[in-house]
This record gives sequence, C-alpha cells and structure tokens, in this order.
Amino acid sequence: LSLLLSNNPRPVVIFHEGDFDNNQTQQSLAQILGSRTPLAFDRIEFSKKSVGPSPVGRITYPRSYFDMCRFFTLMLPNHPLLSLFTFYWRLDSHSYIFGPKPIKDPFELMEEQQIQYAFIMVNEEAEQYATGLWSLFQTFLTDHHLKPSAAFHKTQTNQSTEYSRVVIFTNFAIARVSLFRDHELMRAWLHLVDRNGGIYRYRWGDAPIHTLALTQFLQRNEIVRLRYFGYFHRREYVCANGTQQQLCKQEVKPFLTNPHVQYLNYDDGCHPSSKIPLCHYYPEIK
Repeated sequence: LSLLLSNNPRPVVIFHEGDFDNNQTQQSLAQILGSRTPLAFDRIEFSKKSVGPSPVGRITYPRSYFDMCRFFTLMLPNHPLLSLFTFYWRLDSHSYIFGPKPIKDPFELMEEQQIQYAFIMVNEEAEQYATGLWSLFQTFLTDHHLKPSAAFHKTQTNQSTEYSRVVIFTNFAIARVSLFRDHELMRAWLHLVDRNGGIYRYRWGDAPIHTLALTQFLQRNEIVRLRYFGYFHRREYVCANGTQQQLCKQEVKPFLTNPHVQYLNYDDGCHPSSKIPLCHYYPEIK
C-alpha cells in the first residue's frame, strides 16, 4: 500500500492484540515504510469478561474472532485515533493491494466527489452467519418509521423479496470517519446490533451489518466501487478492471504461496456472479 501511494504517503496505524509489542518489530516495519510514511501501533485490549451471549448451535469460532467482528463493526469507526482523520482505509493482515504503481489516491478522489464509502469486492454471506439479522433490521426500519430505500430493495432482496445475503467485502473499506460517528440512524443501528448480541450468538460479521445500513442510509452517488487496482484477501482476489488474464496471473502470483489452497479469482470482483445487483449498482472508478 505504501508503495502504491508513493506519490502521497498516508499515515498507517496497526491495531493489534500484542503481537506487535516488540520494539524491534516496530522499527523494522517503520524502516520498510520509510520516513515519509508515519507509522503508529495501537494495542487493543478486549475484555476478558464476557460482553455477549454464548454462540448458538455449531458455531465453533474462538472468542477472539467474535471480538474481532465487534471491533470492526463499531469499535474501529469510533476509535479515538480516527478523530485525527477525515477518512480511514481498513485492511486486514491478509489484505494486499496490487497493480500499476503508483495508483491514484482514493482519498483525494473521494474528497473531490464527496464520497462517503468505497469498496472493491462483493461476496455472499453464509446463511448460518446471518440468523436473525434480517428480521432485526426490518424491526429497526419499522421502529424508525422508515421505508426500504431503492438501493436496499435492489441490492439486499432476491427475486422472492427475501434477504439476498449479498454483502460488501468489508475487509477492504474506505469510509468517511463521520459516517459511523455522526449519522444518527447509523449509530442507532450499530448500537441496536450490539445490544442484541447477535455478533456473539450467531457470528454476525461487520460485512452484513454494515451493508444493510449503507444501502439503506446512503444515496447512490455517495458510494463507489474502486476498480482501478487489484485486491487479494486470503484466497479471493480480483485484478484491476481491464487487466488481461495473463497479466492478472503475473500480478497475483506473489500471493499464491500455499499449494494446498484453492485460490479464487472473482469474476469482476463479485461472488457468486457479476450479475448480482450489488456488483454494479453503485458508480465505479476504473
């Protein structure tokens, strides 16, 4: 990321649970980034006491995974460090950006076009990890006297008008900080989710939680999909729009390191198909 934004380096903050406490590790990373890229480390201390109900059914993720889901859902957007910035770009430890160097600065693009939120890939959430979320959001809309927006209806319901479970791949997200802090309905929704306990009970992730809200509360021209560089996460990836297949393979090859993993090249960045409405509903920057 630092290399791709070499024309306009941005501060980097690494949130961790103690695995980056070592000074030598921090100094090594700082040297890799160089003096032009400010680097900070912030250790997140999750409560050792239970903050939510126990998982239901056969959900066997470790407690730390549920804490992570809660962190990205509502703790990160409200972290004190973010008050220093207008936008934040969330990437996981398994996230990689690749493509032409350097890339156009997405922060500048979003500021110029008054964009609130940017994403790159679309996925489908497993049914077992969305148990009860749809009905909770419907209750939220009713309680706040809201009708489903056109975007919500188009992207979040299937042909049977049921929940499509199609979500923004939120392990890559660029958001205006004020979106999750100052938008009253957004705040109310996230607080309701937290009180409900579904993150810990059913393993609700930030992807379906945020996608429901984003498609409902934001205007169509306030969200964009970035397609002018490639993105890789764990085993899923997409190359920049218009990249020839052979060049795409060359660009992503450094990340395909495990011969036992089946890597997935998402068609136009969308799974299970580029034909799902959320894939091309919002404006795209190519």
